[in-house]
Amino acid sequence: MNARLLEEASFRKQIQQEWAKWEKQREKYPNSVTWWENYVKKKIRYIFMTEGKERAWDDKMMENFYYNCIYDILQEPTQPREKSARLHQLKAKIIRLHNKRMQSITIDARDPKMYQGQNPSIFHLMQGRKRREARMILEIQD
Repeated sequence: MNARLLEEASFRKQIQQEWAKWEKQREKYPNSVTWWENYVKKKIRYIFMTEGKERAWDDKMMENFYYNCIYDILQEPTQPREKSARLHQLKAKIIRLHNKRMQSITIDARDPKMYQGQNPSIFHLMQGRKRREARMILEIQD
């Protein structure tokens, strides 16, 4: 689950609206703990997963749109300087999309030795990079 979704007011509002529905289901369970474990946790997980899938799909569609724009620019009979400027703008947008995606990955893969709210130092970033490189599969043997 991406906890950064909770920073957005629209997502929090959606959770609050769903919470009202979930509250009505409480009486169908013997106690609050059972209701929480068997019903609410699953619903929360589902909302986060659905939102994550939608955002990933939107990002993919936006990236494909940018690549189509690049293709169209390359096909146009315009001056190379004009093409270059427009291509650099699109490249920057694609890089921003990738950085946003990578930022969410690095947030989820934080060092377990770090405390919540602690910002990673260069040491932590290098240590995480070394761990990723050590886990990387370079070749497959049969």
